[in-house]
Amino acid sequence: MNPVVTAPGEHIADYIVVYEDGTNHRQSIRRRFEINQLQTRMQSGFVSRQHQGLSTLPKRGPYPDNAWGRWQTGVMVGDTPSSGRTRAKDDRTGRSNPPASWTIYALELPDTKKPVASLRVMSTGATSFAIGGITMFDGVENPLRHEPLETVVIESNDKPAGEIAVDIDLGVIARQRDIQNFDGDNWLAAPVRGWGESVESPKTSASIDLTASFDATLTVDGNEIGELS
Repeated sequence: MNPVVTAPGEHIADYIVVYEDGTNHRQSIRRRFEINQLQTRMQSGFVSRQHQGLSTLPKRGPYPDNAWGRWQTGVMVGDTPSSGRTRAKDDRTGRSNPPASWTIYALELPDTKKPVASLRVMSTGATSFAIGGITMFDGVENPLRHEPLETVVIESNDKPAGEIAVDIDLGVIARQRDIQNFDGDNWLAAPVRGWGESVESPKTSASIDLTASFDATLTVDGNEIGELS
C-alpha cells in the first residue's frame, strides 16, 4: 500500500512549554503539519520539513522529463534525481516504499523573555510517535523557512566565482558564477541602446545564487558577512 497521508490535521499530541513563573504555552502537534509520517508520497509537512538536506540543481537544461518547475528553485530535497518523474508502473517499489524521514519543526515561543523551566509532551493516543532530539535556536525568523532564490554579488574579490570558498549555515548555495557588470547610466546614454551590442572584453563580478533563512550567516573565504536579514 502506498504511504499516503490520509488524515492531515489529525491531533497527535501537544507540546507544553512550562515557564519558571508557572505559566505555560501549548502547541498542538498535527499530522502533516508539525509532524509527518515516516514515509509519504512527496507529501511534505505544511509547517515542518524532512531531515534530509538540500542538493543543488544545474541552472540550464536539458531538464529531465517533468522537472522544469523543480529546477527553477535551484535546490531540491535529497540527492539530485536523474529524472523528474518516473512513470508509476516503472517505480512501484519506490512509490510504495520511499525513504523514511524524520520531521523537523521549529516551535516559536510567544514570550522569549521568560525563562523556560521544562518542556512536556502530552499524547492524545491517536498514534505512536517518537522524538529524536530537541535543540534551541536564538533568532528572529523561522530557521527552516528559506526565502526565494537571490543573487549576491562579491565586488571586492578579484577571484572568479568558482575559486571563492563560500558557505551558508541556514541555507543552500545554489550556484556560483561570474556575471557581466552593467552600467545603467552608460547604457541609457548610448545611441544604440537595446540593440544587443556586447563589449569585446566585458568586466565581470563574482556572484552567488543562494536560498536561505533571514537569520542565515554567509561566509566568504573565511570571512563572515553576517546575517542576511
